[in-house]
Amino acid sequence: MNIYITLAFTGIALIGFIVVYGAIKYRTFRKDVKFLYWYFVYDFATSIGSVLLAYQQTNNHWIAQLQIPVFYSWFVLVLAGWIRNAGYSKSMKYSILPLLVMWGIVSLVNPDVWITYDIISFPIAFIFIIVFALLVIFETMKDSTTLLLVQPEFWISTGLILYSICTLTSLLFARQLLLVSVDTLMLVWMIRNVISIIAYLSFTIGLFRGRDSNYGSPPKKTDGT
Repeated sequence: MNIYITLAFTGIALIGFIVVYGAIKYRTFRKDVKFLYWYFVYDFATSIGSVLLAYQQTNNHWIAQLQIPVFYSWFVLVLAGWIRNAGYSKSMKYSILPLLVMWGIVSLVNPDVWITYDIISFPIAFIFIIVFALLVIFETMKDSTTLLLVQPEFWISTGLILYSICTLTSLLFARQLLLVSVDTLMLVWMIRNVISIIAYLSFTIGLFRGRDSNYGSPPKKTDGT
């Protein structure tokens, strides 16, 4: 089987594992991790839809275009909830509306984004996600009471940074790489898929670490009981 197809299906299978694992462990998750889990359900559904459209040789770029506002809004809300500084947290949430407005304008003014890639909204969304994820990691590192590697915030943010950097790089330089050669573009795309799989492994660990510490604990006794 072609290596590119193998990597693509490996990525989808990994998202599917996250969905199945999350469904089994859903009750044990923290509230914020439960909210995050539903993004992966959406991601899995759109990935399957994209593959089916590609198999039928039908345009599937519109799915990626629709995913920009969903991806950005969902993860910004999650990341903002992990920031202790109220000012930073509010600023992160307030960034959602301008991004949605910009995405809407680009989508209306330039219909080509529905059949190619949006080289305006996509990069800006990924750059902000990277900055916000780095802020979360910085906040997490300041917590000396809990090991960094057992905190879901660290793993989710790391996965976001990896995914955003590799996707942003391949998107911005796709045309230049194509001018070099098709093989060069495909090689970079293959590396991007490998890093994406690593990113989703990081997401998986994050969900695994996102267990509610109070789940399964016996109710606290009160005086007189």
